Amino acid sequence: MKINPAYIRIFKIVLVLSISVLLFQFIRNTDLAEVTKALKTAGAGFALVLLSTFVAYWCGAVGWWYCLGESRSRISHFRIFVVRHISETVGMFNPASVAGGDMFKVFLLKPYAIDQQTALTSVVIYRFLMILSQLVLLVVAMLWLVSSQDIALIAPVYVGLIIVALLLFAAGCFWWVKRAAGLGPLAAGAGRWVKINSKIREIRIELNRFAKSHPRELLFAFIAFLLHWLIGSVEFYIILKLLGYDVTLMHGLLLDMGVVIVKSAGAFVPGQIGVEELGNKLMLSVIGIASASLWLSVSALRRTRQLFWILMGALFYAVFARNKRISS
Repeated sequence: MKINPAYIRIFKIVLVLSISVLLFQFIRNTDLAEVTKALKTAGAGFALVLLSTFVAYWCGAVGWWYCLGESRSRISHFRIFVVRHISETVGMFNPASVAGGDMFKVFLLKPYAIDQQTALTSVVIYRFLMILSQLVLLVVAMLWLVSSQDIALIAPVYVGLIIVALLLFAAGCFWWVKRAAGLGPLAAGAGRWVKINSKIREIRIELNRFAKSHPRELLFAFIAFLLHWLIGSVEFYIILKLLGYDVTLMHGLLLDMGVVIVKSAGAFVPGQIGVEELGNKLMLSVIGIASASLWLSVSALRRTRQLFWILMGALFYAVFARNKRISS
């Protein structure tokens, strides 16, 4: 699973160009008048939004830190927070989306003497557990939705079907990893599908191996990712409270999980331009808030939060690149 250095150089060039273009589009598609209006309404309380997202990002970084196994001793929590944040920002603004951001994580771990195979394995485990923890919380949010009678657009039977589908998918993921215990490497072959199948098998074997050799770290990582999603969902709760709406923390969780699913479906859209706004509008309707202007205010505040952390990501990378040049 070694990455050709030439591919890395090409990847970096394409990445810089695509990020520059897409960031420009992101800013151009942000309604600055609506942002100003929403910020005036939120006032100093917007700092709580930034604080909640910072804590959520930190939990996500700590979860990834545990995925590094023994190699985690080579990098501090703060440094992996910086590496993760840079990579997640890159993931927003490149044609390869999340995959591009995850590959960038491997590149950014090189200065910390973490070998490529370990970095790749940690990224795969990180993404796998992130998705699994998200599905767990989505099931919890759906169950709450059914029991709370707070259903505006989705009938209970459809919610039940979604829950069953999610549980089956999670069970399938566990089975897929567990069955890798008896697998060995595939015989070498030149075909494209043979190579792809070989890579997938390597990933399954590495996941199974890590689960057996680092069960405690796997559990801690999973808990950290649960906290990442839970604390991240507080953003919706704070925003709606600031805008004068009486909501609960469970409303925030349901909104956040729903929007994340919508964004995942539109992951091919760089910067999630338009996709996140659609998710905000749809999920607000699901919990019974059908205000014609609220979703615009919510979207404006969330875009402002994103822009703040995008600028922080650019600053982190500038410092990272400078330190790399000095050390080399």
